[in-house]
Amino acid sequence: NMKKIVFSILIGTGLILGLTALSATTTNIAQLATAPVGVQPVTVFVSGNYAYVANLNSASISVMDISNPNLPVEVATATVGISPRMNFVSGAYDYVANQTSNNMSVVDVSDPKHPVQVALLAVGGHPRYVYVSGHYAYLPNSLTHNLSVVDIADPKHPAVVGTSAVGNTPYNVFVRGNYAYVANFGDKTMSIVDVSNPTNPIQIATTSVGGKPFSIQVEGRYAYVVNQASSSISVVDVLDPHAPVQVGLVSTGKSPFFLSLNGKYGYVPNNASNTISVLDFTSPTNPIQIGTYAVTGANPRGMYVRGRYAYITNATDNSFSVIDLNSKSF
Repeated sequence: NMKKIVFSILIGTGLILGLTALSATTTNIAQLATAPVGVQPVTVFVSGNYAYVANLNSASISVMDISNPNLPVEVATATVGISPRMNFVSGAYDYVANQTSNNMSVVDVSDPKHPVQVALLAVGGHPRYVYVSGHYAYLPNSLTHNLSVVDIADPKHPAVVGTSAVGNTPYNVFVRGNYAYVANFGDKTMSIVDVSNPTNPIQIATTSVGGKPFSIQVEGRYAYVVNQASSSISVVDVLDPHAPVQVGLVSTGKSPFFLSLNGKYGYVPNNASNTISVLDFTSPTNPIQIGTYAVTGANPRGMYVRGRYAYITNATDNSFSVIDLNSKSF
């Protein structure tokens, strides 16, 4: 059931790497396998030989053995809170943001075939995401419009130690160094929060991006914001965290949710068009979409890229897919 598509990429004069003549490059992408998971899988996190999938409507995570990318297998599930939106594996624990139950689960995955929830902590209203950096977890709470900082030094006894106001309906956060970057779904903005003192996080800047920013990643001096409603990626220069500014914009397929960066390339699952967009960020101020790939799963939602493989959750048909990006042939 391997599915392949060939991208034809035409590069104009001086567009990429200073090329002065028209040239063409091709690459192959293949969907290797699809396996069933829980109900409405929305996000995935990969650690070691396992992928951890958050199943929104079955209040669980699925543990997928991906040691053979051609044959992913669900080897275990664990019950968590209600409406798990996102999970993040750090060390021997999986941290899960549970939207409807307004809490964070901590799941011991030291034995991936026997995961066990070991803690449950109340945070703000409707946490949509969780990001772990050091011994802190950061959760944007979409109902209470704030960011919770959780001390997870003792994973079995986590504690909320700080809270910061952010924009309207924050959906996603990415932490780099002393700063947390937050995508505010409700007001078309990105917030930057100084978390150098985790017990006293402070929002220091905001800037406008596209419509309904759903997620965010940071690489080097740039933040990449996925705008669901406007089907685009905003590139924001955050070299000065007190004065972020949008410097680039690129279109994607319909209703993108996440972006996975892999070198100079970015991969975006487009929920409404059942495709993956491949983006070239060689020039962050002039990013381009170089191709799209049609997936067989319905409504691709979450994505995690590691090496040559992309791991995708298909929300409508309750499945998990492995895609061979064959990125070396770009």
